[in-house]
Amino acid sequence: MLLTNIIGEGRYESFLYEETQSGERKGLLIKAREKSYGPPFLRFGLQVNSESGEDLRTDLIARLTALGGEKDSFVVTTDRGVMTGKRVVLAIGRRGTPRKLGVPGEDLDKVAYRLIDPRQYAQKKVLVVGGGDSALEAAIQLADETDAEVGISYRRPEFGRCRPLNKQKIDAHLKSGRIKAFMSSELLEVDRQSVTLKNGETTKLPNDYVLACLGGELPNELLKAMGVSIRRHLGDKAMANPALAAIW
Repeated sequence: MLLTNIIGEGRYESFLYEETQSGERKGLLIKAREKSYGPPFLRFGLQVNSESGEDLRTDLIARLTALGGEKDSFVVTTDRGVMTGKRVVLAIGRRGTPRKLGVPGEDLDKVAYRLIDPRQYAQKKVLVVGGGDSALEAAIQLADETDAEVGISYRRPEFGRCRPLNKQKIDAHLKSGRIKAFMSSELLEVDRQSVTLKNGETTKLPNDYVLACLGGELPNELLKAMGVSIRRHLGDKAMANPALAAIW
């Protein structure tokens, strides 16, 4: 297998690849470094020559819509077509799909859904949207580690859904003026050079980047249709850990 070309959209910084083999199965291991801005996924394509003549199909960006079949003969339906396989690995993480802004401009490259490298935002105007721990921690980290101009927009009048330490830190930054808060505000629109907020009246603010820290949504209905159940554990010590049970 030979990687002959890479088709990208400028949303990654660098990557390496190497061929791998486990038994008779060959694979392609890609180590990519995602940019700290832009949508929360890595978007690139691969053009591959298969020297072995085997039928090779790769879909790096496809949304799973249904899963059927049975062991050794699964049928996977995506928004880019149907494929089959002996095994299916669900690696969706615990966060799920980031909850999007739902406003015009949410798909611009300047909108990100997590903070990766604060240095990317040096000397820039950054608006963090959200009021939970992830939003507060992003704003605090930007204020502590960069010279970015940091603002935070939250739809409620005060931060009440966060850890006490984060509340203490954000309050200190708000008091000193290092972070500017737009409480009880609603983001209406994002464009290339500004954002529009509503808090009684509509205000347009100069802006370079938006960090939307609004939590995530697990595909619960899709997982349920596949027969996959999700249980939330909130400190229930009486419930056994199946991973530990397997050890004993």
